[in-house]
Amino acid sequence: MPARPVQGVDGEHVHQVGHRVEPDRFEQGERKIMLSRLRFGAVALAAAFGSLIAVGSPAAAADDHFWTRSCGSKYYAYADNYIAWTKKYSGGSCSGHAWVRVKVNGDWTKWYHASGKMTLNNDYGEIELSEHKGCADCKPYLLIP
Repeated sequence: MPARPVQGVDGEHVHQVGHRVEPDRFEQGERKIMLSRLRFGAVALAAAFGSLIAVGSPAAAADDHFWTRSCGSKYYAYADNYIAWTKKYSGGSCSGHAWVRVKVNGDWTKWYHASGKMTLNNDYGEIELSEHKGCADCKPYLLIP
């Protein structure tokens, strides 16, 4: 099934990869980063004290990367098995967009881009890898959720 464009919050661009969009899924991406880190911290703390605690359902594996281009523009990329996004922050002189593509069921999607933030969703957790970059001809960064 081809990706279907969906307008996201604050004008961000969201594309569903493989399945129908859940309206709030892209909003959960940034929250998942914090929840993943909180759960990891709770498990590490429990292990340090030699006790076992229940932490709810396990968080999806995640990866992220921050970089600054030579023109001073800053970018942040995040990926887990359900969502991948690239965000370009204000500042710097680059005119490049936030670019992202994902590998789902062994195949790479085309590149998607937007001026501020570009998000790709997969409701069934099928994102295997993602690539992120700051311009059409820039070197991509590989994330492994």
